[in-house]
Amino acid sequence: MIVGMTIACMLAIPLSVMSSFTQKKKESDKKKETGVKQAIDLTKKPGAGSLGAVSFPKYEQFTLSNGLRVILVEDHEQPTVFLRVQVEMGSAGEEKIGATSMMASLLTKGAGKRTALDISTTLDGVGASVSAGASDDAFFVFGYALKKQLPLLLDVFSDVIIRPTFPQEEMDKLKPQALATVKNRKSSASALANAMANIALYGKEHPYARLATEKTVEALKLEDIKSVYTRIVRPNVATLAVVGDMTKKEVVALLEKSFADWKQSDIVKPAVPPVKPMKPGIYFVERPGSVQSQVVFVSQAVPFNHPDYIKTQLLANLMGSSGFGSRLMQTLRETYSYTYTPFCRVGSNRWANTIRGGAAVRDAVTDSTVLVLRREFDKLSSQDTPDSLVKSTQQFVVGNYLMGFEESSFIAALLQDAIANGISIEKVKNYPVEYSSLTAADLRATAKQYASIDNAYIVVCGSADVLKKLEALNLGPINRYTNELEIASPYTKMTMTVEQLMKRHIDALGGADSIAQIKTVVATGDVNLAMGGQKVKGTVSMSMKAPNKGTSQLKVLVPPINIQKWVNGDIVFEDQMGRMTQAEGSQADAEKFEARIFPVASLTDLGYSVTILGKKDGLVWLEAVSKHGDKRKIALDGETYLTHTVESTSDTPQGPMPITQYYKNYVVVNGTKLPGIIELKNGPIGLTMTLSYKANQPLDDTLFSPKK
Repeated sequence: MIVGMTIACMLAIPLSVMSSFTQKKKESDKKKETGVKQAIDLTKKPGAGSLGAVSFPKYEQFTLSNGLRVILVEDHEQPTVFLRVQVEMGSAGEEKIGATSMMASLLTKGAGKRTALDISTTLDGVGASVSAGASDDAFFVFGYALKKQLPLLLDVFSDVIIRPTFPQEEMDKLKPQALATVKNRKSSASALANAMANIALYGKEHPYARLATEKTVEALKLEDIKSVYTRIVRPNVATLAVVGDMTKKEVVALLEKSFADWKQSDIVKPAVPPVKPMKPGIYFVERPGSVQSQVVFVSQAVPFNHPDYIKTQLLANLMGSSGFGSRLMQTLRETYSYTYTPFCRVGSNRWANTIRGGAAVRDAVTDSTVLVLRREFDKLSSQDTPDSLVKSTQQFVVGNYLMGFEESSFIAALLQDAIANGISIEKVKNYPVEYSSLTAADLRATAKQYASIDNAYIVVCGSADVLKKLEALNLGPINRYTNELEIASPYTKMTMTVEQLMKRHIDALGGADSIAQIKTVVATGDVNLAMGGQKVKGTVSMSMKAPNKGTSQLKVLVPPINIQKWVNGDIVFEDQMGRMTQAEGSQADAEKFEARIFPVASLTDLGYSVTILGKKDGLVWLEAVSKHGDKRKIALDGETYLTHTVESTSDTPQGPMPITQYYKNYVVVNGTKLPGIIELKNGPIGLTMTLSYKANQPLDDTLFSPKK
């Protein structure tokens, strides 16, 4: 028995907001002054205007007595103050995966004499905020308040940095959220493709490629969190940016008092190992149930402080980060309509980076997208890019860079990043000039060195259906991975026919005669629902009547969830939170499958075409497709031939969502076997049902239609 309890999904570092930048004119338009009207040629596209001369905004630097380097950017337009502490080490140097991010989350969950609730109410009461986060290379703490609340903000802000209490009970609350993030990654094609790209380009054990798993999250202890804090959160490897309505005279005394107890210590910076890339080629990650593929072209780049880094930025900007004029926007979107938002970017890591460009596309054009990406990147190294395209890209990027000067926090972040990465302030100030001076020849040489298709990687995450198309491209062997990002085991071919396999499955259930004696089944049980890091309990009840009637109800009190389904022959209804719909097509096929007491044994009766895929990891896999296109992969235990796993897809407001169901703890019911536990995973949602059964109870047919 399979239960179709599909639930629609209820679905780090803050980025500087680019506000509009307006440059004041130094003189009026002479022709306007004379009143001469200018004829406008509507057949000519207007050119980009000159950016004019823009100087880097003013700032001050000084050092506190404890060695903390301070950057002050005065901004007196609003009576607010923004604080940003940046520590020069992040998760790349951690010994336990996830410890740095967990430490950042815990900082605001208790500090000094305040609990998490005290911190929240203190700050919320005055419209202030304090938060923390971690990247691969850095650790951050942010603070914001009105100027008059700065003493209170600094009191909490310094406590969070200097005197965190790391309550165990707060860590116990955060762990389920971290587990939900790990589980959600398996259902995100974009997350899987980018994680696979990191593994292929850096090597699986490199700090930039290591991934949190359910095991690593469970293994984290409070001692690991405290160890990371003690080792990296020190003023001699940090900078503090103060941005807002403050002068140096006003702020120095406040800072000296607030950070007096933050002491220096000897810091051993981690020795990051060299990258160990895998062999260039195609890397395919199977995401069951996908109707779209994430396709990414990836190549090696240079560290953030490398002299060529600015050239790789131009390459990425021209390919995909410069708006509608970018090459991938013009091809993948405008010419071929393969996608809506293609991208290309270069990383900003301290020790190693990648250039990656791609898009999310329909299954049907996955192979074509691969060819377009290869062609467009090959053009960069084999042909000169028109000067007009290079210049328009430079103007777009520099214009946005200068617009950022309107945000003082953007200026502070530029300076802090430069200090952390060993880049001179003068180079930061000269960025617009240096970037604008790059030529088409620079671009071609950069592409040839860092984005050659001969040394590139193509990462595709999607349904197994696109594999044949990728193989037909003849671009070399395809490296296959699971959505756990482990090497996928190939299927072992079997000589067994579908009829023989079905007979073994029916025999495992108790035999055809015993199955025929089961006319009705009533199942009831408890439900444990994990959703967004929270765990709630509910109940489930199901009634099925041979051959083709079924009804089910899932109820949870908090948050209120009530989902009911009715299957009466070919008529299927669903009531989800009071919204009644009638299922048709493939969705109706799926519900009719779920309504069978022994659904896998009923595949042929339901009109599904069945193909045996083979044996893998001790399971016998088959694929079943209904006449309306409902597709599911089913795994039978290779020894017992009972149902082990079913993979399918559910339509949600966020798009198609893969669902995996696991069947465990079979119990004997009137001579047949039914699963005592069913586990369902639907993206970030996990559901476990523990069931008990009664067979051959009288069930009235009116039960299988919604009440009018």
